[in-house]
Amino acid sequence: MIIWDAELVQDEEVFLAVPGQITKILENAFEVATGAGKLRVNWVEYQGGNVAPGRNLVKSLRDRLI
Repeated sequence: MIIWDAELVQDEEVFLAVPGQITKILENAFEVATGAGKLRVNWVEYQGGNVAPGRNLVKSLRDRLI
């Protein structure tokens, strides 16, 4: 997976997750836990395919990026 566009999430949400765990699925993106907060992934390329909204890659909060 290549992340083409992402941004740090600046919110006050308290969450308990391991790095790589999906914490929120949005309309066109998803948020993933990091070692020091969260990252909103907007655009990704997966397995040499086309660049697509991050939401197309993640189907469930149970998914993990490892």
